[in-house]
Amino acid sequence: MKHSGAIKQKTIQLLLAVLIVCMASLAHAQSAHASSLTWNCDLVIPNSWCYSPYTHTYGYTGAYANNYPSINLCAKLTKPSDHLYYYARKCGFGTYVFVYSNGGGKAPYPNNSVSMDAGSANGDNPYDYPMNGYAEY
Repeated sequence: MKHSGAIKQKTIQLLLAVLIVCMASLAHAQSAHASSLTWNCDLVIPNSWCYSPYTHTYGYTGAYANNYPSINLCAKLTKPSDHLYYYARKCGFGTYVFVYSNGGGKAPYPNNSVSMDAGSANGDNPYDYPMNGYAEY
């Protein structure tokens, strides 16, 4: 029974995280034509990034881990030709983390002029975790 309760609790936490992502995208949408993108990565090793399959003029991006309530997460927007050159980056401990395109001071928000790659990361955690990324463009 304990296992069933833990699964139920993790499912509820994941649904709440997804709801928060959706609410954030609605609250911060600057245009009726804004589009969103989600991607998932199977197991991401600690201190590793997983990038969106598309380059866009992103307004913001976020990261969240499947079925884990609080871990170290990071999200960033980078220059497509150089993922070490970031326009915005944020890390935190929790169920999700978001950063806006001007979070590094190198791109505008809303961003409609600078193409970026969006990434999500398993932060400094002791285990591999399945990751999800979210971005709006």
